[in-house]
Amino acid sequence: MEPQPSGSEAPIVLLHGFPATSRLYDRLAPLLAQSRDVVTFDFLGWGRSDKPSGHTYDAASLLDDLDTVITYLGVPEIELVAHDISGFPVIDWGLDHPERITQIVLLNTIYWPSEAVIPPAAIQRFSTPGLRRDISVAMANAFDAVWQRSYMHQVGRFFCDDTARERYLKVFATHAREDRHAFFSLNRVLTSEVRQRKARVADMQAFPKPVTIIFGVEDANLNVGVARELNAIFPNSKLHLVDNACHYVQLDAPTAVARLILESGGS
Repeated sequence: MEPQPSGSEAPIVLLHGFPATSRLYDRLAPLLAQSRDVVTFDFLGWGRSDKPSGHTYDAASLLDDLDTVITYLGVPEIELVAHDISGFPVIDWGLDHPERITQIVLLNTIYWPSEAVIPPAAIQRFSTPGLRRDISVAMANAFDAVWQRSYMHQVGRFFCDDTARERYLKVFATHAREDRHAFFSLNRVLTSEVRQRKARVADMQAFPKPVTIIFGVEDANLNVGVARELNAIFPNSKLHLVDNACHYVQLDAPTAVARLILESGGS
């Protein structure tokens, strides 16, 4: 966890998705920290966090990690920034504690069943029950080269900025060796977790706090269609589409994303 103190407004907590770590925010966090308190952390099982044996990797565990961080911070209000699968804990926590939210920011995020979502090939393979998934997991666990090659091929497509890809793809791939158990475990429950969140649509439609939606236009998977659906369902939301940015919009276009977050801040 890396707090960077600055002012007195509600701190901004930046949450990563998968397969990635809090290093996703290396370019964005310093820009936000010029005027706001910023906190980044790795979920249990990912990046620099512990990887306890027997830990359950699901939406509830992600929510528990987030709640632990917020409790540790001891602040009355919070601003939460989600990316990818961290849309689960961010939106869940916000819906459960609207009085403590100043703003939710959604960066190329997944939450509830959306026909617009096009799962990446690797996510589709590892989240679909059956022999193909079991063989893929066994191969990836047994052979580092197989896992690394698959990882680099898939995740490399999540960048638009060549400089960001050159620097951070290798960083993420290094962590990915130790993050395999969390990745495969979370994939096993991904489909059911997404379906379960359909029950929260009414809560989303009634959410009273600001929601800022910032999506990279070139993301082929969590795409503009997903962004528009989120914009339609949250009553106090604003949609911003960032050109020349892919799935990792915070690495591709950190200056634009920082400006949009700070300009729309709910504090």
